[in-house]
Amino acid sequence: MNGEIANELDSWAKAGNLRLPSDVDSDPEDLHFFSARGWLMGTFILFSIGGFIASFMLTIDYIHLLRFPNDQLECDLNAVISCSTVAESWQSTLLTLWGKVVPNAVLGLVAYTIFIVIGVLVWAKAKLPRWFMNAANLGLFGALAFSYWLMGQSMFVIRALCPWCITMMVSTTFMFLSLTKWNLLKEYIPLPKPIKRFTDTLIRTRIDNFIAVIVALIIAGVLILDYYLTIMPK
Repeated sequence: MNGEIANELDSWAKAGNLRLPSDVDSDPEDLHFFSARGWLMGTFILFSIGGFIASFMLTIDYIHLLRFPNDQLECDLNAVISCSTVAESWQSTLLTLWGKVVPNAVLGLVAYTIFIVIGVLVWAKAKLPRWFMNAANLGLFGALAFSYWLMGQSMFVIRALCPWCITMMVSTTFMFLSLTKWNLLKEYIPLPKPIKRFTDTLIRTRIDNFIAVIVALIIAGVLILDYYLTIMPK
């Protein structure tokens, strides 16, 4: 009798009409904070918040300079590390709406808010469609490219570094790495089989984590090198 009941339950489960207790939370991504969902989305949200705070502070600094153009900002440490020098450049206001300039920092406020919401939704196990997650990944890639372009302008054209801008660049970098890894794990990103096997190997062997550390070290090394090359006498 018990065997018949077990067989019937098993047939129902296979038909999709019943979820057996052994199937509940069988996906390791949902078990604890250090699982894929907890770790990746936790990292994504924290860096999104970091980027939002940096955008907020940069927006305040920009407004302050409009009101008090001769003031020095708290992050004006010297000729090289100077938020005001960067904020007063044309690169800091690329967008114009209805004849009014929009500071890049305001765009950051909007973008980071959207990404915080996306991170919270994914962490809360909201069922977001594949196209939406791919669009978020593509938008984040655009933000990443934009932040690196701005940093290149700061280093080689403006010749000044803004700590808040650096924070946004670093935040966007690790947001992109976290979201891309999540989308690869969920197989949202359509990839040719050879590339998919390659990315699966990177994730399975945790080499992707090593790559993230290398990226962080490269960013730090380039910024430090640029700083010392700038302050060195010509």
